[in-house]
Amino acid sequence: MTNLNEVNQIEAAEGFAKAGVGERFKKVKTLCKGKKYGYALIELARIIRLTDKPYKAYSKMGHIYFSLGKYEKAIEKFNKALGDSAEPSLFYYMGRAYAKLGYFINAKDCLGQALALKGDANYYFERSRVCSRAGDFDGAIDDINKAIAIKPDKSKYYYMRGMLNLKLEHMSEAILDFSGAIFLNSKDIMAYFMRGRAFRYLCQTEKAIADYDVVIENDPTYYAFYGRGLSYMDKKDYNKAIKDFEKVLMLKPNDYRALNKINIAKAKLACA
Repeated sequence: MTNLNEVNQIEAAEGFAKAGVGERFKKVKTLCKGKKYGYALIELARIIRLTDKPYKAYSKMGHIYFSLGKYEKAIEKFNKALGDSAEPSLFYYMGRAYAKLGYFINAKDCLGQALALKGDANYYFERSRVCSRAGDFDGAIDDINKAIAIKPDKSKYYYMRGMLNLKLEHMSEAILDFSGAIFLNSKDIMAYFMRGRAFRYLCQTEKAIADYDVVIENDPTYYAFYGRGLSYMDKKDYNKAIKDFEKVLMLKPNDYRALNKINIAKAKLACA
């Protein structure tokens, strides 16, 4: 952390020592832009001493700590900000901080308070994520449905619901959701990948392969080759399956699953 005496000396040299709250907030913005968070936090502490309504300074402190991954400190500052202002965004970010720490009950409570103040689609989306992580899939589906009802043009909401339906093994619904995400954002490669998984689960092998092809063309990762390799195994096209599993090993050496599938595919070819 930056030394307070050092800041005093710098301010004296810059003629900034008697600056008001407005000027200091501008300085905080500049410091944060330059990622000088230690100086920014000290400047915010000065603002708190200068004003009788410090909630904006506490809120900014909370955001800085949140961005630095110091979630407990962020919660502490957001709580202090709430003493003067019950803004829904404060509850929202406090809920996210609790979720980062794995305190899902607290996170749901904070997000619920944010939603009580403002029915924001992104608040429902965030609470849906928390519910999912806590294993409350019914609650997660309910919240993501509400988010989509408010903002039906957000691809990430459909992707989220698709992932929930995938976990619940509602594959037809998952396919519709991933298709919705792709319609809204054709560059959402993970939506293609997850739709490919759902197609494969329903034994729609050609459609699965087509989706994996799109993923590989844009982002040739090991899991995309592995997924397509499994689909070729389903088709009994063992030569193509072996090629894909070999590419998995090139990208992720010693992947025992790919090695095992290669051995199985070679055994199938030997028996043909």
